[in-house]
Amino acid sequence: MNHNQGVEKGCGAGRNGAVLDVNGRWIPCRHLMTPEEYPTPEAYWWHSHLLQHLRQHEDERDTACQACSFQAHCLLCRAAGHDYLCSLV
Repeated sequence: MNHNQGVEKGCGAGRNGAVLDVNGRWIPCRHLMTPEEYPTPEAYWWHSHLLQHLRQHEDERDTACQACSFQAHCLLCRAAGHDYLCSLV
């Protein structure tokens, strides 16, 4: 019984951290190469449309995920995207 819940569950992109690339641009994690420019960490954290989209990922789950009994304890890696095959399905 995995109780991996809250901001610490699954993928943390846009939830519990972000990364600054070598060019000074912000990315949600080192696996999602989607750089954005914001003047401060706070501006990026609160105003990035990409981070907002990542935080709403649970609302956009596919049918197999919605029917899974583990869905409350799962947050897939966004870098894997639709290529990820869940071993539980």
